[in-house]
Amino acid sequence: MEEINRLISASKDKKYYSHSIKNLSDKKLAKLEKLALKLEEAGAENPLNWAFSEIEEDIPQFGRFLILKNFYDIIQSTESNISLAKDFDSEAEKKYSEIKNIVGEEKLNVFLKTFSKGIISNVIDFLDDGNCSSDNEIGWALVKTDKEGNLTKKIISGLHEDFPDFEEELKRKEDKGI
Repeated sequence: MEEINRLISASKDKKYYSHSIKNLSDKKLAKLEKLALKLEEAGAENPLNWAFSEIEEDIPQFGRFLILKNFYDIIQSTESNISLAKDFDSEAEKKYSEIKNIVGEEKLNVFLKTFSKGIISNVIDFLDDGNCSSDNEIGWALVKTDKEGNLTKKIISGLHEDFPDFEEELKRKEDKGI
């Protein structure tokens, strides 16, 4: 309970969480604390918000958080993305260097990160849609698995809802030097 109180104190919604936890059973409170600490360790700025939603609404928020965090890491990995581009275009690094010499490295990297956000946003929409076939006979979903890799039947969806705000949350963490 000490950790929950610490997280509530750090939250913007102190009053809401202080009141809401009173309605939780001891079992749910323990699950909330464990999950919130995992989310905090994974880099969530407001781990209580994610954890509370997972516990109370049965939405796999930790899975959603990790997927979005990994997408964001991809966006920020300009150097790695350029290196991987060599698999598709043997002159990718040369072209990058030529463009960098014209517009400057900072400006080019800002553009590439913005461009990557657009691509990731399209991927998220594609995954969230679940079915782009015209006959609607085939569909897909991101499904949470347990630590052994077994399906839990909990679908991870709605990534598009948190993607823009998630980026801002991470920017605030970066601004704090975390």
